[in-house]
Amino acid sequence: MSDYFIKHFYDQVKDPSWPEINTYNDFLKLPKSIVTECNTIRNFPLRLRELEDKNYWQNELKHNIGYQYKNVVYVPVLKCANTYYTNFFRDQLGWAQVKLENLNWDEVSAFGLLMNPMTRRVKGIVEVLTIAYAHDYELILQSLATPNFSKFISSILMLDAHTIPYNLYFGKLLNKIHWIPMEPFDDEELKNQITCFLAAKDINVNIPKNKRINQSSIDKQKVFTDIQNIFLSTEPVAELGFMFADDVKFYNNLLNNYVTL
Repeated sequence: MSDYFIKHFYDQVKDPSWPEINTYNDFLKLPKSIVTECNTIRNFPLRLRELEDKNYWQNELKHNIGYQYKNVVYVPVLKCANTYYTNFFRDQLGWAQVKLENLNWDEVSAFGLLMNPMTRRVKGIVEVLTIAYAHDYELILQSLATPNFSKFISSILMLDAHTIPYNLYFGKLLNKIHWIPMEPFDDEELKNQITCFLAAKDINVNIPKNKRINQSSIDKQKVFTDIQNIFLSTEPVAELGFMFADDVKFYNNLLNNYVTL
């Protein structure tokens, strides 16, 4: 990852006579005069500090956003009905898009929906395959039926943003948001939980009672079931448990302590 940006930085500032580089190690092996110029004139140390700063990357996350009205913020989470509720709060109600790190968390009340992190992980893998296979679910199912591809799926820890653990995605903000667990409620009950939360903040909304139109198709649900069965029949590696243990603990505590509104 960092090598791409280091090379990109270097290629933008380099003189045509300078050697090519691909990695930070290559940079360190450059003639001293070139390294000195990059460090003192081209401000390479600043770029390197950015690449090494987790907060810098969190600020760059495309989905690390919310939608605000007055002092209330809806926080969407990929695969947690985010398309439906982003459309509702942003497009229908006109709530303003905000970056979460720019909020004054002593003055706002944020809420969002969370599902079981392992279920979300499977849904995230389905989403990545759906995009990669251009919605050809028959071909995805054929691939899943082959032993080699099935073994590959069973060894996956994380793919794209759809499978990032909650704790990694939100960091310290995770505990500042009022989360509504999805599993205990059907679609209409979830809408009622959101409505009641907003009413307590003196915001009255009327969420349409119709079924969410962007719910998974039958073919997509079949892909989900096949992938879920692969994981249920394969003992997970310790690395997977290590990566998601905090999420599992957080979500289980949410289920145990959530008070229905």
